[in-house]
Amino acid sequence: MKGSVASDVVLNLEDCDTLPCLLERGRSYAVNFIFTASQPSTSLTIGASASIAGVNVPWPGIDTDGCAWLEGTSTPCPYAGGARVDWTMQAQVLSVYPAVSERFFN
Repeated sequence: MKGSVASDVVLNLEDCDTLPCLLERGRSYAVNFIFTASQPSTSLTIGASASIAGVNVPWPGIDTDGCAWLEGTSTPCPYAGGARVDWTMQAQVLSVYPAVSERFFN
């Protein structure tokens, strides 16, 4: 079901211990997601965006197929309702992105 809600959501970003996270252009960061599924699901779509100068912009180059990222984990698709889903993906901050002093999270 599209737009389902998870509980106990945790998001960890490599080299970021305190919000706001400042990301360096030309680097790749490990992003770890952990959540408890609210219902069984056969698909998982990632919506990635960044706040740049106060404007929410889609993050280009992210593979939005969450099930592809779950392959090889203990909770691949399909996963059961109540499953604790935990996976890590890479997010590239390309050198061509504009240089701004902005937060990763608001």
